[in-house]
Amino acid sequence: MPDPAKEIHAAIAQGDFTRAATLWEEWTAATPSSEEWARARDLYHSIRGALLAEKAHLLYQQNNLHAANAYLTSAK
Repeated sequence: MPDPAKEIHAAIAQGDFTRAATLWEEWTAATPSSEEWARARDLYHSIRGALLAEKAHLLYQQNNLHAANAYLTSAK
């Protein structure tokens, strides 16, 4: 059986955040043991930086779209 923590970590490393989220939900859908929760916590701490960087990047893109939309709207 594949290791969910390794699969999630690999998906994050590849920038496949949708797959990582799906894997995370599948992994934590059942009531995990305390050992599994500890692994999940360790995984979260190891990928937290990548998640925050992606969030910042998406917010930057969103702000650029809002600015472009405001510019286009006022230019009409």
